[in-house]
Amino acid sequence: MNPASRYLTAQFFNYFGDALLEIAWIVWVLHLAPQHPALSLGTLMALQAVPQAALSGILAGYIDRVPRKATLIVASLMRAVAIGLTPFFPVLWATFILLLVYKSFSVASLPIERAVLPDLVADRQAINKVMARLGQIYAVGQAIGLALVGFLIVLFTVSLVFILISLIYILVALVLFLTPIPDHKGAKKSSWYAQIKEGLAFHRENVAVRYLLTVIGLAGLVLGGLNTLLTLSVGTLWHHPSADVNYIFLSLLLGVLASDTLLSKWMNESRYHLTILLSLLLIMLASFAIGFIEGSWFFGIAMAFIMGVANGFILTPSRAWLANIVASDMRGRVMAFRSQVLGVVTAISPYLTALLVVQAGLATAWIVVAAFLVALAVWWLLTKPFSTASLDANQEPQATAAKP
Repeated sequence: MNPASRYLTAQFFNYFGDALLEIAWIVWVLHLAPQHPALSLGTLMALQAVPQAALSGILAGYIDRVPRKATLIVASLMRAVAIGLTPFFPVLWATFILLLVYKSFSVASLPIERAVLPDLVADRQAINKVMARLGQIYAVGQAIGLALVGFLIVLFTVSLVFILISLIYILVALVLFLTPIPDHKGAKKSSWYAQIKEGLAFHRENVAVRYLLTVIGLAGLVLGGLNTLLTLSVGTLWHHPSADVNYIFLSLLLGVLASDTLLSKWMNESRYHLTILLSLLLIMLASFAIGFIEGSWFFGIAMAFIMGVANGFILTPSRAWLANIVASDMRGRVMAFRSQVLGVVTAISPYLTALLVVQAGLATAWIVVAAFLVALAVWWLLTKPFSTASLDANQEPQATAAKP
């Protein structure tokens, strides 16, 4: 098994464990606080976004200086410890503290996970294929986890499922240990401030990187509330039991899998901009359809599938684009800044979405989302002459140092 395949195997178990954990946390918190389900779940969801929003920018000053392989292994083991301890402290405050520990190490490892993969393949064209495979693995791992978690909880209890998840993260650490992960040769021992300054200068001087960060941030501000809108739509618009929202999320994942299967054959450097534009248009059309059409349950599943396809169309090409134009010794910081932006908008978006639904109604909220995406798609279309200038096939990625 080549290094890229071995690394993707570790990522599969990682995504599988994440899917199990997402539901296990919900079941565990509801078990601990049955009197206040809304408050406890709201706190659970909010706390998950806090480390990403608070730590990503700080970590950006260190992320390109640490040994990548060792950091990934330690982060996976610490996540295993936090999850393994959860059932032994059956009180909410302890669960929330362990959740924050888990998420903090996840935030530390995520930019490195994104930065490492391009270094494990031979050429720029292979980056497109391996990024598409990463999207496929994410969808498959998450779908299997969501499909099995209910059965595992009934069979073993949620406490033992936490132990199982802990063992999965230990397995991830073992696979990473057996994978030859190169460190960035150009890593510098400069100060935290100098690293941050260099990263910000790189964003200022590289138009495509700056535009990609902007479009991901603006799209995330709207799309971060899609799960809330879809959950509310199950009972209100599609007249189906809200407990079956899991099928909507599975449909989303199948859409991601379908999109990355297509992108593995179709995506290349000349189509990055177009693919992201198609993503915005697909979500826009699906949102307008939900807002204007009196739908059924199968209509909702179809719309969720389309949104899943659109999700893959924006995430995979943006990651491949960055992998192609950002050198290894800068890639960790670029991914950390991206994680910071996504963390902030992910924390804000659900609250903005809920407020919009309360003030304007569910159908109107979908139309507002669609209208915002119209404006974003127009802006993205207008940026094409500038953002694609960095994709000269003969130009190798360079890490630009900050000017004194």
